[in-house]
Amino acid sequence: MKKYTQAALILLVVFALSACDLLNKVSLGPDAKAYGEAWDSRDVDKILALHHEDSLYQLHVANQAVARGKAEIRDAFATIFEFFPDYDSTLQHISFGSQSVTIRFSLSATPTQPYIIGNKRFIPTGDTFSMDMMDELIFENGLVKEKHSYMDMESLYLNSKRVEVID
Repeated sequence: MKKYTQAALILLVVFALSACDLLNKVSLGPDAKAYGEAWDSRDVDKILALHHEDSLYQLHVANQAVARGKAEIRDAFATIFEFFPDYDSTLQHISFGSQSVTIRFSLSATPTQPYIIGNKRFIPTGDTFSMDMMDELIFENGLVKEKHSYMDMESLYLNSKRVEVID
């Protein structure tokens, strides 16, 4: 009898965790979808409409500064579209937490001019390239409170004519 009780408890925990995952998908799914569509539109105002006033954005590479508040985030996102006007992404995987969404995707772009990340200036080849990225979005009341982006830096090096260290 004890084995059946233990098995029943294990099944109950598994079902409860499955239900939590389903609830997270139901509650955050529409917000994540709207956010992805805003990025697909390349419209910074649409993207920012889905952020809290005091949200933050951080590209976790090469000591990039954290953008805090919509004005700084606007500048960061506008710069992305300025340097990568044909920015396009392909979803690879999405997972849901209680208040977060993690998105793994492939970014495709053709840099049109040199761009700076951290203390390095990348001189583009002019070719379209692809790189793997991951975003973690933290939601609060249906809006993005934090956006953390991680990228495959090796792709930037491989798709640059040269990389210059700047002070």
